[in-house]
Amino acid sequence: MKTTKTTSPRSAFTLIEMLVVIAIIAVLAGLLFPAIGASMRKIKRNKAAAEAKNIATAINLYYKTNGYMPVPAGDQGAGVSDAEVDSAEVIETLIASGAGLDSEEPIVDGVFLDPWGTQYRIKLDLNNDHKIAFPSSSEEYNQRVIVYSYGADRKTASSVESEAFKDNVANVTLMID
Repeated sequence: MKTTKTTSPRSAFTLIEMLVVIAIIAVLAGLLFPAIGASMRKIKRNKAAAEAKNIATAINLYYKTNGYMPVPAGDQGAGVSDAEVDSAEVIETLIASGAGLDSEEPIVDGVFLDPWGTQYRIKLDLNNDHKIAFPSSSEEYNQRVIVYSYGADRKTASSVESEAFKDNVANVTLMID
């Protein structure tokens, strides 16, 4: 009696099938990466806005507790104009005073860094008129302090309509998208 061998089809992928699967995965990944990048930019902006607000709140708390801004005494009072101050010195004073700023924030070599790795800038109302002009803008805000970051491009602009201004972040409500 003769037995015939029947061949069963192989259950493995062919090279063509494998390449098609890889191509589909590549297309899906290509569609996904821009969305991830946009969400990461938004996360950084939100983090910078929250940190700027925390710094401004700590400065206001310091002011309410001590009656003066966290700068050397000679730098404030009558005849002194509003000024951008050394943020490293202000942050160090705030942390030392326990004004509500956490020392575990991103501080490198005594400098409080924004999510893009640059130093936050701080502008204080040193003459107590409760008005500060945002740098490179003619608009005045009824604030005691403005904490800001120039964002990912590290540029400022003379107008809020400018493209370079779009990623700037500050504790001023009008500055945040």
